[in-house]
Amino acid sequence: MPNDTLPATEPVAVILVAEDDDLIRTLISRLITSLQATPLVVADGAAALTAVQTHGSSLTGAVLDVVMPHRSGIHVAAAIQQQGFTIPIVLMSGAIPAHLAPDLATLRGIILLPKPFDLTELATLLHVMIPARTPPTVGPTALR
Repeated sequence: MPNDTLPATEPVAVILVAEDDDLIRTLISRLITSLQATPLVVADGAAALTAVQTHGSSLTGAVLDVVMPHRSGIHVAAAIQQQGFTIPIVLMSGAIPAHLAPDLATLRGIILLPKPFDLTELATLLHVMIPARTPPTVGPTALR
């Protein structure tokens, strides 16, 4: 079941995952969780657009399937950029449909990840979306 809500406490990193394939969506979500980030998971392009409108300022990155029901990942990426969010965006696809190629050409800084891909490739890209954690303060000030 998609997790399109965020936890009550503010997470360090929130990564939007929009993928219509249940297995791929689950694998990506688990990978993000294993990296100590919070996946915001949706199953289609319309839900992804809603997530961007609702949680856009909390997002630190997005992993989007290109071909999804209701809206393409390319359209979601364009909406993210048009709303002024400057987050890393990974678009995943086995092939870019010809009718979407002109829209893809208008996007800035998008990372294309061809399917099938190795999870280590995606993990490397996800690390860019997860801000470095500040180590806890150690010393006399930490004891007060």
